[in-house]
Amino acid sequence: MTRFETLTEFAIKFGQNEENIEKFKAIKQSYLQSIGTVKGTNASICIALDNNRFVTKGGWKNGNYSNDEVVGIAVHTPSVSFIVGLTEWMARWTDSSGKIITERHTEAEALQIISGLEDTRKIVEAQNNEKKTAAKLCWNYGYKGLQWYLPSLLELNAMCAYQDEINELIVLVGGTPLSVGYHSSSTEVGPNGSWVVGFFSGTSYGYGKCHADIVRPVTAI
Repeated sequence: MTRFETLTEFAIKFGQNEENIEKFKAIKQSYLQSIGTVKGTNASICIALDNNRFVTKGGWKNGNYSNDEVVGIAVHTPSVSFIVGLTEWMARWTDSSGKIITERHTEAEALQIISGLEDTRKIVEAQNNEKKTAAKLCWNYGYKGLQWYLPSLLELNAMCAYQDEINELIVLVGGTPLSVGYHSSSTEVGPNGSWVVGFFSGTSYGYGKCHADIVRPVTAI
């Protein structure tokens, strides 16, 4: 199953119907035709705009675009594709640890989770009585009417690997650059910990869920 087929299944699950599958295919095709490749890699980073448009850094500088049109920064690697939000927060994963909401994951297992969308949904449902947790901040972000979520460990690693390229575009469009610190994921280590990525080193850590970390919302392409 490809990455895009997986996201289509997610879209149907979250209230879309089968008639929208062609729309998703068109979005994907538009993206693939517009991506800007990172030198020496198979990854592509570009600016995602309203109405399923994508532009490179050069296209943005040479075009007549407005910051108000920007959705976020699109990241495409051989493993994952998603859009990075333009803002971030500091928040706890939970106010009270001690239970597993999704599953217990080793780092190797965690890196098999392509998207954090489904786990974020489960976390939000389980945190009904909590307020501004990491998952809830992302889920309720609502920017541009899209469904944002807390990234998986794999998505966080992609963000960390290309943080310089992402930040260059975020600054260009007036967003908040990715901070150098511990970024929270939607992937659990166990009852008391979740996976984070230190953007200063690129290393994944199992961290306490009650500790406040950097939270950056992402949404699917």
